[in-house]
Amino acid sequence: MTPAARLQTNIELQDIIWSAHVPMDRTLNDYFRTHRHIGSKDRREIADRAYSMMRHHARLSWHAEKLGDESWRMKAFLHYILVEENRVKDLIKLCATGGQYAPSNIRPEEEKTFARMLPMLEPLDMPQLVRVECPPEAENYLVRAFGKAFEENMRAMLRPATLDMRVNTLKCTGEQARASLDKDGIKTNRMGNSPIGLRAIDKIALSKCDAYEQGLIDIQEEGSQLIALMTDAKSGEYVMDYCAGAGGKTLALAAMMENKGRLVAMDIDQKRLDKGRKRYKKAGVHNVEVKCLSNEKDKQWLKRQYGKFDCVLVDAPCSSSGTWQRNPDLRWRHYGPTMTELLDLQKNILQDATKLLKKGGRIVYATCSLNSSENIGQVNHFLANNEDFALTEYGKEYYDVMQQRGFFARVLVKNK
Repeated sequence: MTPAARLQTNIELQDIIWSAHVPMDRTLNDYFRTHRHIGSKDRREIADRAYSMMRHHARLSWHAEKLGDESWRMKAFLHYILVEENRVKDLIKLCATGGQYAPSNIRPEEEKTFARMLPMLEPLDMPQLVRVECPPEAENYLVRAFGKAFEENMRAMLRPATLDMRVNTLKCTGEQARASLDKDGIKTNRMGNSPIGLRAIDKIALSKCDAYEQGLIDIQEEGSQLIALMTDAKSGEYVMDYCAGAGGKTLALAAMMENKGRLVAMDIDQKRLDKGRKRYKKAGVHNVEVKCLSNEKDKQWLKRQYGKFDCVLVDAPCSSSGTWQRNPDLRWRHYGPTMTELLDLQKNILQDATKLLKKGGRIVYATCSLNSSENIGQVNHFLANNEDFALTEYGKEYYDVMQQRGFFARVLVKNK
């Protein structure tokens, strides 16, 4: 594709992305699946620009409103000039190349608009919330979460997410995983907080490298690795991943348990659990039992397990504000339950999950949200209504790091 064709594709994609009722990554995958003529390099550049436009959505929209043209065409042109730092005459030349798949020529009124535009992304009169891409409804809880470092942390969340990996200690050591990645030209650093974590130095695709194919590493964000570590799951214990999904944290727990003991992956979504089965096999995990809460037989099984577990991990459904760096569309679009519905769901899940614990058992309550109502607020509500549980300080050294990465976790112990 020509540069002009890629730009026009992004203009057309914006309307598709914003009119779809599914997350942006799924929309892009569906689009490329039905446009197989677009090569891998072009797909990557188109996707990168689409994500960048989402990360700059508030600022581009602010400029477009002031210029009196809020079309996706104008916002794509603003991104090309202000974010990609091209000149207006470069844009005019690009559009003048013509062709069926290029943007139409710059119109005279558009040229006048560009002539009036200040050549800076964040002029002095731009409001703070726009500068840091903060949805107005999230301002109060994010200011509480970050305090004086609000703008600093919000800006950090605008950067593209790092590519983090968890070393599968069932198959190799960290150095062996790094050596395998290095052979495929993938340079990594050890993480400072997760002893089982590696971070890619450059942006790369892992799907075809030997370490990934052989199950030596798994893609997992640092915060998720720390949540798994906070369970302190041990060899021989009876452990449950209560909201397991596709099994990312289940894999980490299995490695911590050295494939010994019983590990249950529980979820309400059978399709996600089925994806996990494939991952367990690839990773060499064989101590996992998969149970689905939408299955009546598994629901009855669960009731017979009350009071038997050493540890339960509850990675609760949440508003996902902590994932904005990886999923920038979630700043502006909500695909699931309302906040009120989420808070009720979290309360119920935490209360139900604790029934599984034996005396002395521990539960880790975690979210990828920065809203204290979903986090410490839920923990405090639970403790106020359950005197047989106590909050521990286990994993306290991770609290600040996890918040910076958009995660929350606390460990509770059943004393009676």
